[in-house]
Amino acid sequence: MEQFNKFLLSFSGGKDSGVLLNLCLDYIRRRQPGRRLGVFHIDYEMQYRETIDYVDRVLASNADVLDVYRVCVPCKVSTCTSMFQNYWRPWEPSKRELWVRPLPAEAYTQDDFDFFDDTLWDYEFQIRFTEWLHRRNRAGRTCCLIGIRSQESLNRWRTVHSDRNYKKYKGLQ
Repeated sequence: MEQFNKFLLSFSGGKDSGVLLNLCLDYIRRRQPGRRLGVFHIDYEMQYRETIDYVDRVLASNADVLDVYRVCVPCKVSTCTSMFQNYWRPWEPSKRELWVRPLPAEAYTQDDFDFFDDTLWDYEFQIRFTEWLHRRNRAGRTCCLIGIRSQESLNRWRTVHSDRNYKKYKGLQ
């Protein structure tokens, strides 16, 4: 942990990222008291109520060690529920009357990011967010943590094990 001065964990509220977050919280509380962990949560607006409640509960109960970046931006998100459009936009300001729930009070919105524009897909936004946060923190080295169970999906497995994977540290995937 001494090789990095900032850590950012991507937390969706799912099993993979939830286990990783809990492992990191346990490690920090036992071995690194005083260290803080950045947590990036992209809030897609239309999520299961139980997932939203779980995310809220975990973030609130660990506020003493977490720097939370709950992001609610209208980036493009792939959809397979329409024959007429291939994406939708959570938190689209022009469609506020259709929002499924209110914007969380502590959320970062598109106005918080100088790089945001309407052409960004969610995965592009995530990459730019980490670069933005690294610059904002004036960090020397930032470690980004993502929980992925590669046994469930060939695409996930390839993401981790590909020879083209340039996101390695000291030769490790």
